[in-house]
Amino acid sequence: MSVRLASLPAVFLFVLSASAAQLSGAAQAVMPASTRQVVSVDYHRLASDPVAQQLEAQVLPPEMQGLGNMLAQGGVNAAADLNRLTFATYQASKGIGLLGIAEGNLGGLQLSKFFHKTPKQPSPPQIDGVDVYTANGLSFFLPDSSTMVFGSQDAVAQAIRTEQGAPQIGQNEALTDLIAGTQSSDVWSVLDAQGSRAMVRSMMAGATGGLDPSLIDKHFDGARYTIAFSTEVQVNLELMTTDALSAAAVSTGLNAAIALRQQQEKDPAAKAVLNQIQVDSAGDHAFLQISSPESTLASLMHTDLLQGILH
Repeated sequence: MSVRLASLPAVFLFVLSASAAQLSGAAQAVMPASTRQVVSVDYHRLASDPVAQQLEAQVLPPEMQGLGNMLAQGGVNAAADLNRLTFATYQASKGIGLLGIAEGNLGGLQLSKFFHKTPKQPSPPQIDGVDVYTANGLSFFLPDSSTMVFGSQDAVAQAIRTEQGAPQIGQNEALTDLIAGTQSSDVWSVLDAQGSRAMVRSMMAGATGGLDPSLIDKHFDGARYTIAFSTEVQVNLELMTTDALSAAAVSTGLNAAIALRQQQEKDPAAKAVLNQIQVDSAGDHAFLQISSPESTLASLMHTDLLQGILH
């Protein structure tokens, strides 16, 4: 198994249609400072790619699967009009909240399809002075003509409070540092320290001689992954630890976990991809890279390793 990365600084910088990939100011303005994870998909670029659609189905939260029907109800064609789809989980007063942000050509959204004026209610319901609409189990509002913010009513209320002055994600230095350098990829995600620990536990599950639980609990600061679709698909995972020894330990543990999955894998194509995964560490960061043709990577989608990364 290959365990060296030819150029560690280079593998995480995939500049593909960067202008379409950036989160807008309107999107960032509604994400609270308590955001725990962000997953963002360059929807327009990947809408016609079968493997990308399969991957999208894995990262799309079940609670948000009514979005396509909701947009269609309002006269918007998601495949043609959406540029970027982003999800953020955040720490709410009662557990974890989930917020969705759709960016694109939404000026033609027919709001009349979501609210029928009556003598008793001539205007749409509002939260803090903002019109809020509901359809397909989701509430939403439009900060501007190119942005839709959607989710449960509680999530939308939180987004409105954030937009109107509550602490925003820009004040979460740890997460914004992770986001820096990822937004030029087709798919990217960042996780806070707690989320990265859960990811590592999932990836290490069942591996002989797995990492000491105390190392996972105390030595992970965050994680991010990027996925780029071009001639080949590049999946890149970066784990931030507190020191070089911890990064080296997680690198060794990842190699052991991948070796175990390769032994257990029955699908020859998936086994071949597992054999090509590269793992290494540099300083206090550990890295994992998968580079594969789309047709081959599709066979890896069912494995718990990839599902652990994309969770």
